[in-house]
Amino acid sequence: MRRLALGLFGVVAAGLIALVIVQASQSTNLAFTVGAAPQAPIAALKAGQTVCQRQLNVPPHAGFDQIALQVGTHHRPGPPLDVVVRNHDTGRILGRGTLRAGYPDIPTGGGDRVVATGAVAADQPIDVCVTNRGPRSVALYGSGALANRNSDAVLDGKETAYDVTMVFQDARHSRGSELADMFQRASLFRPGFVGAWTYWILVALMVLAVPALLWRALGGVTDAPTDPEPGPRADRV
Repeated sequence: MRRLALGLFGVVAAGLIALVIVQASQSTNLAFTVGAAPQAPIAALKAGQTVCQRQLNVPPHAGFDQIALQVGTHHRPGPPLDVVVRNHDTGRILGRGTLRAGYPDIPTGGGDRVVATGAVAADQPIDVCVTNRGPRSVALYGSGALANRNSDAVLDGKETAYDVTMVFQDARHSRGSELADMFQRASLFRPGFVGAWTYWILVALMVLAVPALLWRALGGVTDAPTDPEPGPRADRV
């Protein structure tokens, strides 16, 4: 029975340790989105034109360093697109990047086109502008303007009736850092002696205590004595 308990202890401990390692290392780079689903190609950009999604509020703890766009190229290699991120209040450039020419259309190449912008800090209002550097036109995907009531899109300075699909990502982000942020926020609603470190200790205790309790429970179990095989009954005199 003790061998069985030791085996179960090893399996549970290894499983918990593996779960913690995977959750801490698994990449999840989503920071936030505009909220506009890629329902249709809505922003037609000719060479030299610029579309800006204005007054986006970067949430706290949601800084980013790249933006994913959905771009239609009319079944031809796409032209270069410049992406500039500015502070909405001051106009200061916070980040910029370029989607190089030659990317395929959505139906043939699938998915997002990711543009690295450099690190942009969280908790501030921003404008994101996309400029077509030509020579061919493209179409950015998005949905109706009600997708994000706090933000709007303008094409060459003119108001539009749509919001552009934009997914803001942080390539540096991991589930481990999400856990750290969660503990930091949780520590704000606590007695004075509790900090983010308290939650890390609780996690460590959980990882160590569960296998220990299982070992104690199973380790105390001993094989119950078994009745001897019944032998031939002696004849009574």
